[in-house]
Amino acid sequence: MRRWGRWVRYGFMALAAAFALFIVVPTLGTGNWLGLVLGLLVLIAALLLTNVGGLRSRTPVLGSSNVRVTAGGWAVLALVGFIGLGVAGYVYGSRPEAQESRQATATARALATALSATPAPPTATASPATPASRSGP
Repeated sequence: MRRWGRWVRYGFMALAAAFALFIVVPTLGTGNWLGLVLGLLVLIAALLLTNVGGLRSRTPVLGSSNVRVTAGGWAVLALVGFIGLGVAGYVYGSRPEAQESRQATATARALATALSATPAPPTATASPATPASRSGP
């Protein structure tokens, strides 16, 4: 059964690495730190969850035999991760390019809303043709 557990861990790590690369690679070179931080958080969480190389066991708080201490350690790590995501999102969102993009998107939405709210002008409809009276045989 122990070997089965190892393959499950390897599979989980492969999926986490693929997911992290799926997030990180498109953001490289764009200056978007949010994708990079999220990808690194996924990798770090996967490394700790699967206890690769005994890393989690050797960490004093996460390797504790006391369940409350371990839960507190995971809570602190989650809080640090959320703060990191928030800071990266704030830094990326405060860049001039991001603000211009948001403003352009808001302008486009306002224009689309204004255009859809404007009633269409009435179109001239042709009156049905009346049959011409025929005179003659």
